[in-house]
Amino acid sequence: MRLENQLFLMQKKSSIQFKEFSEISEEQWNEKISKETNGSSLEDVSTPIDSVYIRPFYTNTNNESDFFFQTNKDSDCPVFLREKFSDFHADNSIEKINAAIGGGIKSILLSGSCNKVNLIAQKFSEQNIQLSFNITDNVQLFLTSTPFIFSDRISYLLEHDPISQFAQSGGWLVSKKDDLFALKKTFEYIKEHSLPIQKSVHVNTSIYHNAGAGFIQELSFSLAHAHEYIVYLLEHGFKIEEIISKIHFTFSVSTDYFAEIAKLRAFQILWANLIHTYHHEIDAYPCYIHAETSRRYHTVKDEHTNILRTTTQAMSALIGGCNTLSILPFNSLKNADEFSRRIARNIGNILFHEASFSSYPNIACGSYFIESLTTEFAKKAWSYFKEIEKSGGLIESLSKNEVQKEIKKSREKELQEYKKKKRILMGVNKYETSPRQSELIHCNPSITKDTNAKFLEEYRIAEFIERDEKK
Repeated sequence: MRLENQLFLMQKKSSIQFKEFSEISEEQWNEKISKETNGSSLEDVSTPIDSVYIRPFYTNTNNESDFFFQTNKDSDCPVFLREKFSDFHADNSIEKINAAIGGGIKSILLSGSCNKVNLIAQKFSEQNIQLSFNITDNVQLFLTSTPFIFSDRISYLLEHDPISQFAQSGGWLVSKKDDLFALKKTFEYIKEHSLPIQKSVHVNTSIYHNAGAGFIQELSFSLAHAHEYIVYLLEHGFKIEEIISKIHFTFSVSTDYFAEIAKLRAFQILWANLIHTYHHEIDAYPCYIHAETSRRYHTVKDEHTNILRTTTQAMSALIGGCNTLSILPFNSLKNADEFSRRIARNIGNILFHEASFSSYPNIACGSYFIESLTTEFAKKAWSYFKEIEKSGGLIESLSKNEVQKEIKKSREKELQEYKKKKRILMGVNKYETSPRQSELIHCNPSITKDTNAKFLEEYRIAEFIERDEKK
């Protein structure tokens, strides 16, 4: 596989120019920088993000390609707000879901056992919404043994992702062979019975982000994750177009505003390039992305600052081109209540209906800075992806703890930057609040392991800073 010189999902640059302004060359900009910074060079005033350096200025010569990124989305493809529900023990769970739908939520994720999810889902057969299922016990049982009745008014998605289970726990649910076979049987059953499930193979890329991966790592691991499923299902007789049309992704989005926009845009380029290597038209199989605001930068001590964080994260996700969006409540690290859930919904509603973020696709198209960052991310991630493939693929790399080691390096580097206050987390390493609460709320998963792979531990900056301070 190779990354083409002309990146896919790119649009020809416009020849429109502003003749009213005289052109300023890159040499003139460099001279200006040197003069006003006492002789500093361009490299001296550039800021690193992963292995990419952010320049203080960009021109139309910075993007090597003659093309700009262009998604396949348009204003006729609405973006949905999604909310997750997993507590089905409460008597008012139906009432809470109805309140969410009435409050602007158009996509509901139900997570739990097959029996409980089936019972709850049947209550919404008349709603014009999207329903996603995350079955925590037996996906095949959910599809085959429960009398589930599909509604024509609802679009359905299934989150079936055995590799994510392996990466998060360090062990397979049963075994690698059995878990992947279960994915194949589920895929096969949906096809044979023509079930109206739009997407059924899930790639939860958030596990890499939440463990501390950098942007290039996150993009590369995510693509390799999806490619594992493509290769496996191809080997078991499915056609490539059947497979890629059923894959969907979940990305976590951090507070690094412009980089997160570029990350989502870059992944759509990577996905298009991967599809093209199988000689298929990329326009027919656009990348389906669910974005969720990240917990990696959330705090407990000053939790209301999380409202501001999730707002900028949601903006990045929308500009980056997500299909659905989950905004976490500001107190999601503890127990989110109805008030915090409503605040989270209304952040999305304001961005959708007042700021019109969901109405204008490709609004970052043509920004020299974002275009350059998008291209750099895509190229570096594609190179890293090829290295993973040469070493045997993502599962092999996870089994050898290679992915875990690389993420740990990235995590420790980021943590040191926060400790030295090169990067700021409000209320934690700057403008600290009184220590009314501890940040130490994380619990490692209790698992039964059948491999030597280490699990990807969820990483939250504020918690790790306090943990180290207490040592």
